Amino acid sequence: MFYSRTSVLILVTGIACGSLWASSRAHGRQTDQSTAAPAQTETSKAPATSKTTRSSTTKSSKSTSAKAASAKSKTAHASAARKKHRKISPRVRRIRQAFVASTTLKPMAQQLLQERTPAGYAAVTAYAQRHAKEDAGALAWLVVGYGHVLDHDYAKAIDPLNRARARAGDLGDYVSYYLGSSYLQVGRSAEAGAALAEFSTNYPDSLLGKDAHVVYAGALMAEGRAADAAALLEKDRVPQRADVELGLGRAYAATGQTEKALAALRNVYYRMPTSPEADTASGELRKLGAAIPPVTLADRRTRADLLAKGKRYGHPDAYDGDACRRRQCKRSRFLHFTLHHKTMLGRDSRDSR
Repeated sequence: MFYSRTSVLILVTGIACGSLWASSRAHGRQTDQSTAAPAQTETSKAPATSKTTRSSTTKSSKSTSAKAASAKSKTAHASAARKKHRKISPRVRRIRQAFVASTTLKPMAQQLLQERTPAGYAAVTAYAQRHAKEDAGALAWLVVGYGHVLDHDYAKAIDPLNRARARAGDLGDYVSYYLGSSYLQVGRSAEAGAALAEFSTNYPDSLLGKDAHVVYAGALMAEGRAADAAALLEKDRVPQRADVELGLGRAYAATGQTEKALAALRNVYYRMPTSPEADTASGELRKLGAAIPPVTLADRRTRADLLAKGKRYGHPDAYDGDACRRRQCKRSRFLHFTLHHKTMLGRDSRDSR
């Protein structure tokens, strides 16, 4: 499942211009605190010394306070000098350079992802080539690769995404995910698996963890490792997602575990009917053929209700569910009318007697 163009557009342009700058500020504050620590220790000692001398005599207290004041001013001077001439760590310098460069890239990236014209691809590609040894260059290659993903031109997405990997930095999980997805889409399952095999280890806090597992499971299935794919996806079932359940159903079906496959696929079709995977799950269920037991009325009603709640009124199952409720309502009214009518007839006959 691919993220929407808007969300990735915000990610690509926002991380460079927002979180990278915030990261550099955070690193700067940490450096300031480490350099200011000795100054705080010295100034905290000065008042303690002056307090001791004041208790002995008034003259000594005045001289001590004067000395403390001069010592404090010297300490502040030295601290300011250290701050002014302190060395910037390579990581902070790298982040700041990426931030400055990305402000130039941002408008080009936005235009490319919105319009995806040949001129837009050419402009961002040229920028990436000019900044090949910088983080901004990796960001530009990611934009080019993701543009091709949006165009479903996965073969063209592979090269720019590979170029982005070396200096991807904080965007490494996005580069790896879209690279693995592109490999899988063009049938290069072994390379897709290689791109995503260590995803959880390399990016344990990534928001794309489950998405990467779904793609990796697809690669494992293509390589004949359905059991490994099922074991991988079983860990991601809470909270439930349609793409995870669909992949799990396929993996169990490939390993001959029909009951587990049926449970996962029906979970998608009947309890997540508005998801894009629901129609695919229906096809997978038909492949199981005679192994499918009858569907319960509760499952059918659940699917119809969820389709109606999702405003999928034109769907046949939603219509059937509404029609079923209408028929039940009519039958209920008819039964109520019949009972009432018979009751009234019984009263009339008794009264006539």
